[in-house]
Amino acid sequence: MGLDTKWSLLPAIGSAVLALAPGTSAEPAQPQCPASVVADRLDVLELMSRYSWALDSGVDRAMLAQVFSGDAVAEYVSADKESIFLNEQLRGLEAIYTWLHDNQLRPPGRPGHAVPHHFLSSPIAEVHGDVADLRFVLHGWPGNFVGAYAIKAVRTRDGWRISHLRLESMTESAMTSPEEAARD
Repeated sequence: MGLDTKWSLLPAIGSAVLALAPGTSAEPAQPQCPASVVADRLDVLELMSRYSWALDSGVDRAMLAQVFSGDAVAEYVSADKESIFLNEQLRGLEAIYTWLHDNQLRPPGRPGHAVPHHFLSSPIAEVHGDVADLRFVLHGWPGNFVGAYAIKAVRTRDGWRISHLRLESMTESAMTSPEEAARD
């Protein structure tokens, strides 16, 4: 038997082994997620990237309008009320934009101008038709901020939009720079 003949038998041998193994089939596995669900997951994950870019680009109002629904609710809250200032529930795009602009670019009690950097990790995206539930961990700078996002997004005629966003801080050192922490 020549080399070409040996290699041509491999698919048949593999199928025979699968047919003999209990609980297996020689049929190819069916996809677990339809392509539309995968596309929706990618779209909602990109929505969070656009949210981060909007904030990290100096609170870009036009980009935020492509991220939030007009009647969105955003909550920015602190787990530790003593050390940081987050305790906001905002309704509507204009209120969200104004608060983010006033607080992300010039946080209260902090001199100067600091554009934030949002690093999102551990994404979970669950899509249920025209509604998606998202969770992320936020690592923010300046300030060694760590928080958890819980987001509800809805499909609109213009694409996916955030209808409810909640960011809860998870650390006592949130909003404190390494230099400030060293002075305390």
